[in-house]
Amino acid sequence: MGWRPRGVKRHRSFTPLSLAPAPTTGTPASAMNVEKEVDQLVTEIRRIGAQQGDKFGVSFGTLFDDERCQDIFEAIMGTLRAAKRQKKIEYPGQLLLKGTHDTVFIELLV
Repeated sequence: MGWRPRGVKRHRSFTPLSLAPAPTTGTPASAMNVEKEVDQLVTEIRRIGAQQGDKFGVSFGTLFDDERCQDIFEAIMGTLRAAKRQKKIEYPGQLLLKGTHDTVFIELLV
């Protein structure tokens, strides 16, 4: 079984099989985290958003400066881009920058 220092017992649960990767269900963990963050973003837009004409949403500056959103989202721009790809929100352009795009309206589509 191999050499062990005196007094050290072999741990029963440690087998080479315990080092094998866990079986996957088809969806990587990172994809599930993105889904959770996008859903959380939609929830936060509903919380702080407002009706603007026939559209509902929030300005980028308001979303970026919201204290709760700052605590929740590590990379708000990445979450916004993922939500835009999933057609849950809409905003002009590809990239929003703090200061420059504070007045850009992020429309909620769902």
